[in-house]
Amino acid sequence: MIDYFLTSSNLFTRILLCTGIIALGFTWGIRGGRKSWIPRNSTSRVNFFFQLTIILPQLLGVKYLPLPETSITPIIQLIGLVIFYLGVILSIWSRMTMGKAWGMPGSWDTKREKKLIINGPFKYTKNPIYVGLLFVFFGLELALNSYLSLATILLYFYFQKMAEKEEKILEKEFGKEYLEYKKTTPKFL
Repeated sequence: MIDYFLTSSNLFTRILLCTGIIALGFTWGIRGGRKSWIPRNSTSRVNFFFQLTIILPQLLGVKYLPLPETSITPIIQLIGLVIFYLGVILSIWSRMTMGKAWGMPGSWDTKREKKLIINGPFKYTKNPIYVGLLFVFFGLELALNSYLSLATILLYFYFQKMAEKEEKILEKEFGKEYLEYKKTTPKFL
């Protein structure tokens, strides 16, 4: 499998994609101040492993589910890189804006997360990290010329479910303040 990635004619594209993934990992791990990549409580641990089941097939799809090569493949791959990096930038900006208030999808730590964040990318969407990650995964698969770009729809449904769960928590925690924010800001885009 490693040989496939290193000997590919699109090695430069893969290096650019790995750079973006490393930037996301750095922002999530080190900036988050976590000592472990695996969450401690059982609900977060289930979410974490569910996310891994989404990410791993995306990487395997590169080799086993490639789209046919055509004359427009380089253009599609370039569009994929642009979408991917827009997602990386949006995700990192959102993560940095959240600071210590960031947590696992569908959860809310009331000890750590004491205020409603509505600035930065949160002015434009209630879930900029989810939007960014959808761009990351869709762009990744386009850039790698894989059929799994279509699987991003499954990721969208997962994020939709997590966003609905978070909305209920935020309504309970912040009441009227969140309801006003919810009226004026779209869930995704």
